[in-house]
Amino acid sequence: MRQEWCIGLRLPVQLRANNHLGDHSIKIAKESDFRGMQFNAIVESNKSALHTYKSLVFKEVGMIPQGFRLKDGSYSNMYVVLYFSLL
Repeated sequence: MRQEWCIGLRLPVQLRANNHLGDHSIKIAKESDFRGMQFNAIVESNKSALHTYKSLVFKEVGMIPQGFRLKDGSYSNMYVVLYFSLL
């Protein structure tokens, strides 16, 4: 079976849906022999998404300063999180 390094998905904002989708994503990734999952572009102001990833044991591995342009034209930091306990 192929062994990829990561799989990425966008999770919806609702916390319960996030946890369900996150758990399902981790299960499918394990069954597919993925070694990790990386999520890019989590905007700093999206506290519910950051909380969800942390509750699913994702680790923050990077931050892009002012990497996301908001609707009002201002910029926000973006985070990259990684789940690497699939093996």
